[in-house]
Amino acid sequence: MTVHYFNSTMSKPSSKKRFSLKGRREIIECELDNKLGLTTELLEVLGDRDLYILYRSHGFAYGIKSTLEAIGNEFGVSRQRIYVLKKRSEARLRQRALELGINPEDLVA
Repeated sequence: MTVHYFNSTMSKPSSKKRFSLKGRREIIECELDNKLGLTTELLEVLGDRDLYILYRSHGFAYGIKSTLEAIGNEFGVSRQRIYVLKKRSEARLRQRALELGINPEDLVA
């Protein structure tokens, strides 16, 4: 007798959904520029999800800094994954700052 551990009728994992700010990106970019000095030219290297993670982690969404775990729960991923995405975004911002001739040390993020 053969034992099947996986049922062939199991549903396939849903396709990855892209995170979208649906028109809020401009507002978020404006707020990050006003409070952290991150200009639109710098932020253009970030996708919507990465921008939103920076926005939430710096406390702009609800007036308090969101924990990585809270942000991860919103996306359905671990806090470690959010940490990696945040660090990657910060590295991209530093690289973009160098390309634009801005001292990366001046960036608050």
